[in-house]
Amino acid sequence: APRSLCERIKHFVRSDHFDLAVGLLVTLNFFTMAMELQYDGLQAGYDLNMRFFDQTAETAWPWALDFFQVCRTIFLVFFTSEILLRFCFLRTEFFKTPFNVIDFAALLASIIELFSWTLPIDPTLLRLCRLAKLFRTIRVLKVSGMLDSLSLLARCMSSSGLTLVWSLLFLLVIQLIAAMIVCYMVRPYLENQAEDETRRQEVYKYYGTFTIAVLTLFEVFFANWAPACRVLVENISEWYSLLFLVYRCGIGFAVINVVNAVFVQQTMQVAKGDEEVLLMEKQKAEEKYLKNIGKIFQTLDTSGDGLLSWPEFELLLNDTKLKFVLDKLEIAAGDLKTLFDLLDDTGDGEISVDEFVEGITRFKGAAKSLDVGQLLLRSRRLERGIMNLEQHLLPESERNHTKNRASTA
Repeated sequence: APRSLCERIKHFVRSDHFDLAVGLLVTLNFFTMAMELQYDGLQAGYDLNMRFFDQTAETAWPWALDFFQVCRTIFLVFFTSEILLRFCFLRTEFFKTPFNVIDFAALLASIIELFSWTLPIDPTLLRLCRLAKLFRTIRVLKVSGMLDSLSLLARCMSSSGLTLVWSLLFLLVIQLIAAMIVCYMVRPYLENQAEDETRRQEVYKYYGTFTIAVLTLFEVFFANWAPACRVLVENISEWYSLLFLVYRCGIGFAVINVVNAVFVQQTMQVAKGDEEVLLMEKQKAEEKYLKNIGKIFQTLDTSGDGLLSWPEFELLLNDTKLKFVLDKLEIAAGDLKTLFDLLDDTGDGEISVDEFVEGITRFKGAAKSLDVGQLLLRSRRLERGIMNLEQHLLPESERNHTKNRASTA
């Protein structure tokens, strides 16, 4: 029976296509918010008399304010409709999904922002409302069920959360210890009144306090290590270059590579143990295999009638490329006549597309234990059938003699 309009809408709201459409709208909303930040940045550059910012944002983008207001209204209507549809069909289950809670909070932020111009609201609260809207972009991850790579990435990130926390804590401990060591080493230089004050100020900018030293060593750890090293080498001692080389090579390379290896191993374990990922990979392999079989059939079907005759199938004898493709698909093409007869289930001397695909898939690779078991089962059934036929065809005397011989045996 055909489904009613309400049932069709409910099915669409629960489908991945609806999530994909919402994800696209969220992406468009994200870009409009980025344009608003760019507009605010142009105005801030003009107010600060920055170079190349010689006109106001309204002069540079005269259409921007009206465009942003229209976009806010349109997105608010769409997202409000989405929330209402989900709530109508999900009811109490609506708030059990984290994505729906995030969407609901982002919707409230959008409503507050829309009416904030007529209400006595603190600008800081308005900025927080805009920040809450950014969490709606997480909805894009919801469509990861339709994007295999994104789905695997999301699962790996969620499963690696604890590993990430311990890795950050481990790196933080290393940075704290290194910062304390450097602070103790440069403290005598900073307190030495005989040294040039300007030089001491340069060192102080990088290692003056413990917190500044921690920030500096984080810069050294991840990339920008040259200025932090030069300020010690040029002002205190060249031996600090050896310290930085040991720190960068021993910590920057070794530890980071170990952490990367841990994350790679975690990702591989998730990929191997995730049933959905394994199912998607198997489906992809089967689709690719069937696609290659279809290409072989089209190549052999020179007549274009959708059927393979023996003269067409015989092309495999001289076509080394097709033989190579069959070998790659784990199809033994040694005796082509036998393979043709096996593929021709109907025995009419022609192979259809379905017969070709089904037969090639069935004969893929070596014989499996299940195939051998099926063959033995059919052989036993055939043997029993022949014995029953003999019992019906033999005379009565020979039939009794056969029974007696069988009972004696």
